[in-house]
Amino acid sequence: MKMKPVEFTMKKNATENPDINFAHMQTGMLAEDIAAIDPRLAIYEQDGKTPKSYRQEAIIAVMVKAMQEQQAQIEALKDEIKKLGRK
Repeated sequence: MKMKPVEFTMKKNATENPDINFAHMQTGMLAEDIAAIDPRLAIYEQDGKTPKSYRQEAIIAVMVKAMQEQQAQIEALKDEIKKLGRK
């Protein structure tokens, strides 16, 4: 719940970005926010402290785990509802 999707425009770098969507509004998450939630999910600048991006594959793994946990809760609640219906 701490991960907050945002809209943003990418920062201009010294070298031109080849992505044709570079100048358009982007959707994603902020590296600083992700690093504050779990530093293992962030990619850092050379100083090792300043977040510059995040590991999308790691975010996906965290999301899959959360979905599995939610599904287990849903199944437990379904079972509880069935038990209540039998009383």
